[in-house]
Amino acid sequence: MALVGGKHYCPLNVYDGFTVCRILKGSGKTVLIPVILLTALRGHEDRVRGIDAGADDFISKPFDGDELLAKIRSLLRQKKHHDEQENSLKEQLQSTMKDLEQARLELSRAQERIEMLERAKDQLSKFVPVSVRKMVEADSDTFGYQKVEKDATVLFLDIGGYSSMCESLDDERVNFLVEKYFSEFLDDIRKGNGEINETAGDGLMIIFQEKDRESHARTAVSTAIAIYYKTLKVNAELRGKFESTVVNMGINSGKVFLGATRFEGLSGARWTYTASGLTTVLAARIAGIATDGKILLGQETVKRLQGEFLLETFGDHHLKNITKPVPIYQLIA
Repeated sequence: MALVGGKHYCPLNVYDGFTVCRILKGSGKTVLIPVILLTALRGHEDRVRGIDAGADDFISKPFDGDELLAKIRSLLRQKKHHDEQENSLKEQLQSTMKDLEQARLELSRAQERIEMLERAKDQLSKFVPVSVRKMVEADSDTFGYQKVEKDATVLFLDIGGYSSMCESLDDERVNFLVEKYFSEFLDDIRKGNGEINETAGDGLMIIFQEKDRESHARTAVSTAIAIYYKTLKVNAELRGKFESTVVNMGINSGKVFLGATRFEGLSGARWTYTASGLTTVLAARIAGIATDGKILLGQETVKRLQGEFLLETFGDHHLKNITKPVPIYQLIA
């Protein structure tokens, strides 16, 4: 009788040794069990059959007991060595799998942090002008450390009667109105390649830059006209629900210093990217004297328009902290 596959006993009068060997070596569970074929045959053909069946060694009858035991011990040593190697490989595999699982968890956590940072980046990018994002992507190492002189047109606008609006309406309604009007303006601002640089309650500061000095002045004025008509459109939409409002605007062109303004204290630093200089100051001051939805322009902007728009003089005005009177013009939208 012979044990086959660890489960069944096979009568040797049914299966010969070659068949039993082939069955043992054909099973994954018993393939490593050493098999010695004990046979009275010495022929070359039978040894080839034994090798084909998977026998590990041969011994012919009549056999010497010491030789048989020596062969058995040799095969058992080989089996033990193989088992030790297999166990070692299993341990290494388990250790590797454990390391891989740890690496997978760390990678997963890193991916979660990256996704969190990407979400934060997407949210923060809403507060950053497109031109600033492009400059950071182009040169993130040196971006913003120095202001550069640029020629630009600066447009300031504010919602007329905002203070009265805040007194008569609750905060939610005021916020709705500001977002409603400014959202209507956004497409026209972007169409003119304008950048909303700063917001302050009811006001916006918008910068227009192009290589052609006259071009960005004309674009800024065209955008102001579009904003004027968008204001009328929103007023019509909200008629009967809210009081109509006006948007006052001031525009000026010239050299600005564009870049980062840094405020540093013991508690940390605050950076803002803006256009500073006299051109910006004049634009803000001009907007400050605009009322009833007027669009007022500085003299330099008017020079660049070359008569393309209908204008009328608005007089010379003494503006805050400006020593000389400033000639101002009104755009007839």
